[in-house]
Amino acid sequence: MQDIDERIIILILFVVISAFKWISEKIKTRGEQPHEISESLEDVYEDFREEIRQHQTTVQQQPSRAQAPPPLPQAPPPRQTAQRPLPSSRKKVSLSTEQKAAAARFEQLTAHKNTHRKIHRGPNKAIRALLANPHSTRQAIILHEIIGKPKSLRDGVNG
Repeated sequence: MQDIDERIIILILFVVISAFKWISEKIKTRGEQPHEISESLEDVYEDFREEIRQHQTTVQQQPSRAQAPPPLPQAPPPRQTAQRPLPSSRKKVSLSTEQKAAAARFEQLTAHKNTHRKIHRGPNKAIRALLANPHSTRQAIILHEIIGKPKSLRDGVNG
């Protein structure tokens, strides 16, 4: 019973404090005119249009403070590079027999390496060149999906 009495006292105290606060606000705002609220949507629309017009006229009347952009930095003068004269004619160099033999061996080695690469890595090199381009890679994936096995017939994840 005592618990209920405490609750009622707290409630009454809360109502009294709220009433005092409401009365003090009414006294403070008594001298001010309340803001008129338009009843129809057309009135609200017209009020907003008028506010916008006033805002635009005040903005237009204010002097514009637009500043010119800062000047562009001057580009440094182009560097003078030493130009090499184009070779007008190649001079024929005579090689010794030892140099000729070394050049022949070098050509044989490079020819052997090139044929080895063409046989074993030729298709892989072409595939790598195709896959280096994002457009070609996209086309390869699409073709694999179209031409390859259906997903239901593929083995495992990597199928």
